[in-house]
Amino acid sequence: PEEGDEPYSDLELDYYACLTELDHAVGEVVKSLEENGYYDNTFIMLASDNGPEENCHPLGICQRANDRPHRPVEGPGSAGPLRGRKRDIFEGGHRVPGIVSWPAIVGTESESGVVSWETVVTDDFLPTVMDALGVKRPPEQSSWALDGRSILPILRGQKWSDTKYGERSFGIGFYDAKTTLNYGWGFRHGKWKYVEGSASCIGEEGAPCREPQLYDLSIDLGERNDLSKEFPIVLAAMQHRFKMWHDGVMASRKYESKCTKSKELTLPRSIEKIVFEHVNK
Repeated sequence: PEEGDEPYSDLELDYYACLTELDHAVGEVVKSLEENGYYDNTFIMLASDNGPEENCHPLGICQRANDRPHRPVEGPGSAGPLRGRKRDIFEGGHRVPGIVSWPAIVGTESESGVVSWETVVTDDFLPTVMDALGVKRPPEQSSWALDGRSILPILRGQKWSDTKYGERSFGIGFYDAKTTLNYGWGFRHGKWKYVEGSASCIGEEGAPCREPQLYDLSIDLGERNDLSKEFPIVLAAMQHRFKMWHDGVMASRKYESKCTKSKELTLPRSIEKIVFEHVNK
């Protein structure tokens, strides 16, 4: 602990012991690859799970967020300056560090390697592996939706080009099949982030964190300044994009899988109401 801090609790010690063991285990794998001559051309991807356990009620902001974010009282594990923790729609619930090692591709431009702030998600793992192996999808699946994209350009120090819809977009949520404010939903498009409800957000209908919110992550990574009233058109556009994404998920469940319960994934009422009102106008 830092000077002046209380001793670590048993729960914290267990947590840090797990981290130490994980670090040691990964080190053993890397050491074995090096000893056998496979390290330089082996693709290793390591990412944290989605946020530390124990939510910070009622708004997703932990008690020590402003002075000691590294040592939250709610539970061990820190999301740093981010709002929210595991299962939250806020950044602390899903934004995590990711490390890729592949010397043959990444190169050795510097000892620190390549640092990228491109928005990468775990959906990108499959298309990246397919790209690296030169594998194509089966013909009968060639038209199926695929949210992920290969990160090989990033590993080579390049940048992704924008999609036909502009900067990269993706939906967030669906802890449960039915979308509810208890777990919330959201959407990311470039610097903009739309949030409505979250696991750590407790309150009656109309509570601030259960209302549609809009954040500019380029200047507000901690999601403290809601801009929904200042940029209502951007908010409406984000909600519309969420609906488009949701419709795509539903179409995949119905036509591109063997799932027989696609009706359980429902569109939030607030999206139906606000989006359609905006479109009709």
